[in-house]
Amino acid sequence: MGRTSSWVGFRTSPAEALAKLQLAATGEFHELPEAPLCAVTLESGWFVVVSSADFRFVERARLEDLSLDCELIGTAVDEHAMVSQALAYRNSTLEWSVIHDGSVGRAHLQMEGAPPREVHGMTERARAKRQPGVDHVFGVPVDLVAAVMGFDLSAEHRFETLVPSPAPWRAYRHPDGRVWSIRVGGPGYQLRIGAPDDEPVLKERASTRPLRDLEALIAEQVADGFAPMPSP
Repeated sequence: MGRTSSWVGFRTSPAEALAKLQLAATGEFHELPEAPLCAVTLESGWFVVVSSADFRFVERARLEDLSLDCELIGTAVDEHAMVSQALAYRNSTLEWSVIHDGSVGRAHLQMEGAPPREVHGMTERARAKRQPGVDHVFGVPVDLVAAVMGFDLSAEHRFETLVPSPAPWRAYRHPDGRVWSIRVGGPGYQLRIGAPDDEPVLKERASTRPLRDLEALIAEQVADGFAPMPSP
């Protein structure tokens, strides 16, 4: 039976990565990625979050947003369609991508940017293999990420189960008493706006890049005189 999985490795702290993803660790560990969402901290320093049975971690708009103020690599494999891909972002900019689509051909490999030099030798060796019925190039994006991060999805690691968790509110107060709060949530981000002696009004805004939009809105409010409030 074919596997469909995706994972993203962050060059930032586990706490920051989980906050970006609106996830929380449960303290439950397994040697293999048995939960729908799980994570592992590698000796190489990368923090990897794995999503089973979907491609959520190679959506370009999502990776662009998640890489705000950090570096990451998103990887995915679909053994049913024989598609594999790896995309590296830093500070919301694509640095490189390596994509194989078996429906185009077993030798297919599309590259953007400047991927690590190891990919060229890996590709030559994979294309040189002539085993009938085997798509050797399919493994190139995954092998490249393994070389960069030191992560192999099929190897045993100390995977911790993750669960969805609401992002914390970031609150700001104006000298006139108004309070303005924002957090990533739902299909985008949420706003909570209050005036003195009034119940706060909750608003939701859809966004494909909520982290970037959140920071832009905070900058506007700070310029308007709002100052950060201490976390509760």
